[in-house]
Amino acid sequence: MFTEIRRLRQILTTFARFGLFLYLQKLPRLRKFIPKKIKEEMSLPEGLRIALESLGPTFIKIGQLLSCRVDLFPQDIINSLSKLQDRVEPTKFEKMETTLKNELGERYKLVENINKIPIASASLSQVYRGMVLRENVVFKIKRPGTDKIVQTDFRILYQIARMVENNIKEVSWVKPTEFVQELRKNVLMETDFRKEVRNILEFRKKMNDENGILVPEVMDEFTTKNLIVMKEISGKRLYEIKDKAKRKEIAKRGSDFILKQIFKMRIFHADPHPGNILITPQDEIAFLDFGLVGRLDSVTTDILKGIILAIMERDTFYLYKLLKDIGIIGEEQTISKIENQMKSLIDEYIDKPMQDIDTREIISQTTTMLRRLHITMPTNLLLLAKTLSQLEGVARMLDPDFVLAGYLKPYLKSIYMETFFPHEIGKSTIKALRRMRDSASSIPRIIYYIQDWLDKGKLRLKIEKQEDIIKSIEGASTRISIGIITASIIIGSAFIIRGPKRLIPFGIFGFILAGIFGIWFLYRLIRYKEF
Repeated sequence: MFTEIRRLRQILTTFARFGLFLYLQKLPRLRKFIPKKIKEEMSLPEGLRIALESLGPTFIKIGQLLSCRVDLFPQDIINSLSKLQDRVEPTKFEKMETTLKNELGERYKLVENINKIPIASASLSQVYRGMVLRENVVFKIKRPGTDKIVQTDFRILYQIARMVENNIKEVSWVKPTEFVQELRKNVLMETDFRKEVRNILEFRKKMNDENGILVPEVMDEFTTKNLIVMKEISGKRLYEIKDKAKRKEIAKRGSDFILKQIFKMRIFHADPHPGNILITPQDEIAFLDFGLVGRLDSVTTDILKGIILAIMERDTFYLYKLLKDIGIIGEEQTISKIENQMKSLIDEYIDKPMQDIDTREIISQTTTMLRRLHITMPTNLLLLAKTLSQLEGVARMLDPDFVLAGYLKPYLKSIYMETFFPHEIGKSTIKALRRMRDSASSIPRIIYYIQDWLDKGKLRLKIEKQEDIIKSIEGASTRISIGIITASIIIGSAFIIRGPKRLIPFGIFGFILAGIFGIWFLYRLIRYKEF
């Protein structure tokens, strides 16, 4: 209890010092934890980055995840969070070795020549070189106590989120408590190294025939929840490559492969920054660190197809309906407002030559529009936008003339054309029929619940201008009754006329009577506007 209060005070004081003091003052129950004479040392957006770095592993990971949320934060904060350094003071080797021994048990005797100086020291783990079974390997070892720190921090953050939700209405559309729960789930997944191993194995399986690209080879028999053992990949960092022709070729090959991951493999490395890429002596491109991975699952793919189809056909209403159906547009937004902003953005770019389009600029303008309209996008689409933006940045670092839009065009065209394939049309038709079936089958249940609520007095309707409505209903009932009577007379008379001759006069009389009813009804309707 006291430990959590001390940690809460540290978190609030740090955020207050680095640019969030005014926001924290809006939370009455938390003011007492902030020193009264605190000095604000730095403002946003850089202050937020410094605060997250100084608060430790949980907050560094949160910052990295927030850097993907281009739908929630302005570009200056995203840019600052993208610089977040996941480099912290290394834990002593003796403590890390204890974890290594605990994870490997008897197999630890197979470890040789482990270098006690880490080659990387991140928030959740440290990486060491060594040998296992005469193979050069790297050991990625989780820092001791990480799980406990993460759990404690998120308990505190959840309580802060509840207060923010109740006191700061401007951010209520973000649903802070749900947002913190989602962050917690993602950070906890990163603390389980088995998930990263599954990502690596899936990549290796799907890219067997890909020449010139390397993904680490995991030594699965030595890997646990807190430890990954991989065969070492040697190579140069991107900034160490000086030859211009080689830099251009790396930009092209690397971009091709990442776009292939996204649109063909449907699983992609979602953090392709220069620190996660090596160039081997054989000029192979090696991708490292598969903790953050995006997926184009069937649902995300269908959404992406719908968005591309709507943009290509300039159908802003379809685009609005698509976003509304997946539940990311709030009730307070009007159709016309959203359509107008979408139309303005589409018109600006749809007829531009591909070589004149800056992918990062489009993503920036789109996400600014999303924030303005309080629209939050699905996580996989956000990771896709982040990856494309990051990809273009890295490629232009290697080749200033690089234009990602030109490489994107055939993939987007392929997705657009897929929507017209017979099997896609058939699949869409089946989905529509299934939705109609489900809707129809749910009607009796809905009627039952409404009847039950009415019987129990739980359903109350507030009807304005009740007398006018009753009068309109009565008028409609009268019109229907007269229509039914007139139709009955006509039908009956038609049967009588076709019967015995002696009954024909009665049939004629029926037609005359129906005619009189009809003329009288029209007269009352036109002259007095009754019924």
